[in-house]
Amino acid sequence: MVQLAMFTACSAVAAACGMRAGGLVFHPWVALAGLCGGICMSLAVYTFFVAMRQGGLAVGWTCVNFGVVVPVLASMIVWHEIPSSRQLAGLALLLPCILLFSDLHLQVTGDRRRWAILVAIATILSGGSSVMVKVASELPNHLPVARAVGASIRLSYLAFAYATAAIVLLFTIDRKRIAVRSFETAFGMAMGMLNLAATWCLIQSLGSLPGIVVFPVKSAGGLVLTAIGAVVVWRERLTKRQVCGIALAAVSAVLINWPQSEPQDNQESVLIQQGKQAPLEAQEASAVGRGEG
Repeated sequence: MVQLAMFTACSAVAAACGMRAGGLVFHPWVALAGLCGGICMSLAVYTFFVAMRQGGLAVGWTCVNFGVVVPVLASMIVWHEIPSSRQLAGLALLLPCILLFSDLHLQVTGDRRRWAILVAIATILSGGSSVMVKVASELPNHLPVARAVGASIRLSYLAFAYATAAIVLLFTIDRKRIAVRSFETAFGMAMGMLNLAATWCLIQSLGSLPGIVVFPVKSAGGLVLTAIGAVVVWRERLTKRQVCGIALAAVSAVLINWPQSEPQDNQESVLIQQGKQAPLEAQEASAVGRGEG
């Protein structure tokens, strides 16, 4: 019920914001992107929670965090975002960072093979949902109405995606057992507003930064903020592993965000071009001088 309330609230608020921003955009590509994003989102949630009925939350959540590999690879293959050597090193540090934050003692009851398949599907679908967020950030650049209503296009995507997620989730759960409880509904709506705000910020970030930077920093930053929140709110103590994980996350973020230097070929071409332009500028100045004389 919580997830259903969350998706429904997100869709309603995104649609309302889209109307205020200039109206919802009912373009086929926006609707298709929202449909794909919503299916990935809802099925990732469903398969993960089905797997968690057998236990293994810590390991399962760790595996889902590795779903960041999917949008990073998509950014490299589809959008041709090539990481530098420093960024590759930062990406490599994500593996030990995620593992340091995790309790790898697997406690699963029942069929472990089934559990592993469900978690793998949830991981891929979670990564696919992030890929669709990247698509949503690019939509205003490829539609004829992009310049006028860029915000409306992205908000329309969110409205379609969350509405699709709510509908799919409604058909995957046992509707006979749905009981409307005020606390669960309010909690789901509150989670939905946080989720919607986070996704909107993610889309806006992807509009100005490459996916190979945004997705890893989001993944590592989420782990660090969760650990810090546990310390501040619940007065938990960080373990040595978690402290090392925070340190690795910080190093990873620095390396991933390290500005790329211009390739040597580009620098040489700029120098050559400047060398060609200098005589031309001198000739123009000489001609102007003779004209004035």
